[in-house]
Amino acid sequence: MTISLILSVFSVFLMMLPGYILGRKGILNDAFLQRLTRLIVSFVFPCLAFSSVLKNFTLHLLLDNWQLPVSSMLISCCGYAIGRLFLLFYTIKDKKERSSFLYCNTFNNYIFLPLAIVSQIFEPRFAAAVVISSIGTELLVWTLGVFIMQPDARILSRQSLGHLLSPPLVALYLAIGSLALLHYSGTTLNQFFQQVQVSKYVFNSINTLGTATVPLTLILAGARISQTDFGLIHNSRIWYGAIIRLLVVPMVAISLLRFIFPDNEFLGVLFIIAMTPVAFNSLVLGELFKADMQVISGT
Repeated sequence: MTISLILSVFSVFLMMLPGYILGRKGILNDAFLQRLTRLIVSFVFPCLAFSSVLKNFTLHLLLDNWQLPVSSMLISCCGYAIGRLFLLFYTIKDKKERSSFLYCNTFNNYIFLPLAIVSQIFEPRFAAAVVISSIGTELLVWTLGVFIMQPDARILSRQSLGHLLSPPLVALYLAIGSLALLHYSGTTLNQFFQQVQVSKYVFNSINTLGTATVPLTLILAGARISQTDFGLIHNSRIWYGAIIRLLVVPMVAISLLRFIFPDNEFLGVLFIIAMTPVAFNSLVLGELFKADMQVISGT
């Protein structure tokens, strides 16, 4: 298992390599990466979220696994609490820098990186478990995350609630709604495909588009890394943030998950999620809310 995990992480870095090389050469410039980010978030990833949930879960199984989104929220809440506690003893006067530091502590890479690792170690339904768990974190990103980035804004404002209709969340809502319709009509997904044959081809197209999520995201991540100023390594606050995110939060979160949900069959998936670094979407939200991008990209 350990060797498989190491090789899986190594393969993830290999998939980042083309993005890094093309980014260094200036072929993948910032304007292109912004458009690619929008493509992934608005279209490709929602296809993955919809197809993986519909393909690997039933409504009954989904309800039975309510622990997954709750656990992912618990991981983020651990990061937020630990970050807040740290800031009681370590003063960061600049408001933007403090918010960015706290966001990096709170939100780890809860979907793309763990999805790439889990899909190579476990069977497909475990990859779907990653997507299901992301529901909890997505809800926190667009509520607590917005509040962190904009500490003077109201968490229940019309604008923040509007983020709950982001394309990834809408895709999850549609998938869960489809599972509910299939359940109450007494029909399985395969039976529905036989009854309405065109639906099978539509679903296969959505599923194929969704499979592009992981490679596109990792190429994008590699290109972003190529743009990072590695002189930031001398910034002690970035080191503190990295230590909290990569060591302290995982140890606390994993201990809590073992205690609260000891019999959850997806516990290994949740452990992988807890140990991932800062969320890639922090770059997207950072640009959106004019955060301190040096802190975010450096961490």
